[in-house]
Amino acid sequence: MREDDREAIRQYFLGEEDGHIYFFYHPISTEAHNVEDVEHISMVLHPFASKYYRLIFLDTASLPSADDRFNMVNGIIKKVDDKQVVIHNELQEKHQMVLGVPQVKQAAARPCGEGVYTILSQDNRAYLVYVIELPRIDGKVKESLHIGSDGVFTIGIYNPYLESESLAESPRPHFPEELKAQMKDQRILYDNLPTLLNYENSRLAIFKELEFDIKSLRPRLHPLEDTSRTADIFGDLKLQRENYPVEPLFRGEWK
Repeated sequence: MREDDREAIRQYFLGEEDGHIYFFYHPISTEAHNVEDVEHISMVLHPFASKYYRLIFLDTASLPSADDRFNMVNGIIKKVDDKQVVIHNELQEKHQMVLGVPQVKQAAARPCGEGVYTILSQDNRAYLVYVIELPRIDGKVKESLHIGSDGVFTIGIYNPYLESESLAESPRPHFPEELKAQMKDQRILYDNLPTLLNYENSRLAIFKELEFDIKSLRPRLHPLEDTSRTADIFGDLKLQRENYPVEPLFRGEWK
């Protein structure tokens, strides 16, 4: 996205927070040929008005679809940082030593979606609304992962002070005292969501919204017709093409 385009969008902020959204899938091993070969998917949120990037790991190989009876997934905020390289370290190829020789343990994450998003507050809930700019075709990857051309999710943060004992053993986010005081006995927190999303190890609950009208919001999000030359995933997130297969992002093909 050109800087003048970004500034124009900033003048017409839609929600509490607007920005770039990027989707990735993580192969179980070295390749993925279908959704069964995917360990999990992740997304990166980069608000237009912030220098920080948020990497969110979801505990599923695909987003919920309209046909799913159970339409909730969980996630965790893996990294929050103003340096793209910190995000890259979580997405890049992983190695292990076998008889003293490094071998690929897990392939690099595959970029499979790029777009714009907004976070809206309505009826005591927070909604993540996105519109995809790339891929511009409905390929097998986007269809299998249920990313779609746009989507709406109710999104909230689990109150870490009401977790069960088993969950309490996992790393907790370090919220400041003023945020803790606001949480009280709420199980899922929706208020002040853009702030809550800035704390690593926060756990998310994400629900697919099936009746939310996105048609009127879509043009107000100002999606652009990005190409392989103008893709924000390279200009904004600074991914190196040689390290991340781009076929899923531009052609919708598994890799």
